[in-house]
Amino acid sequence: MKLISIVGLIFALSGVAIGLKNRICGQKSAHFGYCSGYTKGFTYYPETNECKMFVYGRCAGNKNRFKDKAVCEAKCKE
Repeated sequence: MKLISIVGLIFALSGVAIGLKNRICGQKSAHFGYCSGYTKGFTYYPETNECKMFVYGRCAGNKNRFKDKAVCEAKCKE
């Protein structure tokens, strides 16, 4: 019974990821970081289907960050 539940959960979660235009867009939205360099970037918020500007600290993070809004929207916006 546990195996069936786990398999069902995996399928449900993969369905959410597949529903996105690009898997990167499903990663956690970026936020301000405290590192050595700062640059403007854009991150996608799937809850609102918007790309918004943020200040990237140039370390860590994930791939849900883009150089400009047009690239973010082309990759992520539904």
